[in-house]
Amino acid sequence: MNSIEFQTKVEALRDKLGIWNIAINKKKLSQFTLGYYLDNSTKTYIVYEVDERQNFRNWGEFTSEDNAVADLYDLIKYRLWID
Repeated sequence: MNSIEFQTKVEALRDKLGIWNIAINKKKLSQFTLGYYLDNSTKTYIVYEVDERQNFRNWGEFTSEDNAVADLYDLIKYRLWID
């Protein structure tokens, strides 16, 4: 899945996101955020979650943006209880 397909799918889920924020290709440390960004020091894409207490959790590291986006979409489905 590429980032354009991902954005289309996330837009379709906009009503179900509720309190969750989605950060595409940037690191945000605000509460209830799921996202991914490029870590320039390691040249890997990091998929992450920030919870209600602003704890940052790294869910995965990928060399390909497409793989990071696909993993982030799976994480969104998991958090929102979507099949």
